[in-house]
Formats: sequence, C-alpha cells, structure tokens
Amino acid sequence: MNAAQMQEKSRNNRHKIAVTVKDQFINGTNALIEATANAGHYRHVTPIPNEPLWNDFDLAESVAKYYREKGFKVKISSFLLSVSMHISWVDGSESDDES
Repeated sequence: MNAAQMQEKSRNNRHKIAVTVKDQFINGTNALIEATANAGHYRHVTPIPNEPLWNDFDLAESVAKYYREKGFKVKISSFLLSVSMHISWVDGSESDDES
C-alpha cells in the first residue's frame, strides 16, 4: 500500500459516489416533474446543490444533458450562490404560464 494507490482508490470512490448522487437527484426530480405535469404545469424549477462533489464532477451539466437527451428544454441559471435548473416540456402549442 502506498499514497498513489490510496489516491486512486479515493478518486474511484468519489466518482462512484458522484454517479450515485446524480442518479438519486434524477430519480427525485423525475417524481417532481411528474407531479408538476399532473398539476397542469409545463415546467419545473429545482435547486442545484452547492456542494463540492457537484462542482468537481460538473453534475449540474450532466443532469441537464440527461434531460435534454429526453427531449426537455433545460436552462441553468444562477443568482449569487444559488443555482437553479429550469426543466420545461412545452412544445410550442401550449404556453408556459409560469414565465
């Protein structure tokens, strides 16, 4: 055992944790999107955690990419230290009444 091996182990474990955190965030957000759509709305706004893991692995962009690939319109906005993700499923025939 040496320092390089422990660094590699730590790096691999942080990546595994980041993937798990991202998957949990997506699963929770999917449930919220479903509830928002059931309420008749066309977008959901969710805060992005301001945690080192999210920044180190650029999880916000990874989550945004996931939703874009599913056909959603995604915008990430920040105000001071608060970052939010706006996920919309408006297709043009409806109006996003929450603008």
